[in-house]
Amino acid sequence: MSSARWIYLDAGRGLAALVVVHHHLMVFYDREMAALIGDESLLLRAFRGISEWNVTAILFFFFISGWSISLAVERLGILNGIGPWQLYLLQRARRILPMFLLSLLWAGGLSWAGERNSIDTSFYVLVGNILFLDTPASLGGLWFPPFAGNGPLWTLSNEVWYYISLPVFYWAVYSRIANPLVRIDAALLGSFVVGIAAIGANAILPNPFFLFATLWPLWIVGYVYGASFGQRPIERRVVFWLSLMALVTWSMALEIRSDTLRILNDGCIVALCVVLLVKIVRWQTQLTRLNYIDGVVRLFGSVGRGSYTIYVLHYPLLLFLASRRAELGGLATSLLGLGMLIASAPYLETRVYARVNQWFALNRPRVDA
Repeated sequence: MSSARWIYLDAGRGLAALVVVHHHLMVFYDREMAALIGDESLLLRAFRGISEWNVTAILFFFFISGWSISLAVERLGILNGIGPWQLYLLQRARRILPMFLLSLLWAGGLSWAGERNSIDTSFYVLVGNILFLDTPASLGGLWFPPFAGNGPLWTLSNEVWYYISLPVFYWAVYSRIANPLVRIDAALLGSFVVGIAAIGANAILPNPFFLFATLWPLWIVGYVYGASFGQRPIERRVVFWLSLMALVTWSMALEIRSDTLRILNDGCIVALCVVLLVKIVRWQTQLTRLNYIDGVVRLFGSVGRGSYTIYVLHYPLLLFLASRRAELGGLATSLLGLGMLIASAPYLETRVYARVNQWFALNRPRVDA
């Protein structure tokens, strides 16, 4: 059953990555598209509408990231002692570091080739990114911007700190509470309290760690949901807590002007919609085979197998091509470049992780989780 879930999670990752790429393409080439297909055309309105789902796609990605990690942890078996957690952290390092380091070289090289001299390529910024302390400039708490203007890297920093937090979370909640329902209550309520407290603390003393914690509840919900998948009493508990979290953050956002609070509210709504959609699809497939879903899942799943590569490499490519649009042809060249990246990403990602497995003398399934 977990292998089937991997296929659907790959499809979700692929869909989210394509929405983010589409948004960034629209950021750079909205005018060119308007000139090409008409500013009032239905197609352009659809393109702009899809672009507006950018933040939603990122929040969705955080949720399914937590879900994916629950499956990765499931393979480790009983998590008693430090040994399994050392293996878990090694797996996370093997997953994150190779493509991350490649993305730094890629972004720095394209920045130099495009002659975009900026503070965001300084050694200081590079060190901050290697320590995963970069955050978006649009939110409070900026210590380091993403290196060489590679904006999507900030979400990777969030994920890294969420990965690191899991052993502590597991020790504090899962290893101490035997009753499954009480454990779920403690996990979701505790993570929500941490998220709300971090929003308040970041407003007073902005810094990356508080900012990372503001969306931690969304990742934890994904982990808890994945770990309890198919257990109806616990799934109902997840729906209850997500509904409550969405209602509370929405009510607070009416009185408190806070971008991080609004984003957390959006994330709770996104996660709730995903959980309910999964329940509907599972119920429907018990009645009849939904063949059209299989085709959609295969399509986006093929992209999802290279989604990490697409996510960390596409923006520097767009920055470079947009900065040289006069010489390189603008929109057409960018579409060609992005198409080549998306098509080659699954192969590149597979080869990189195969090489990493050889270096570490490890041969485990789904190292790319």
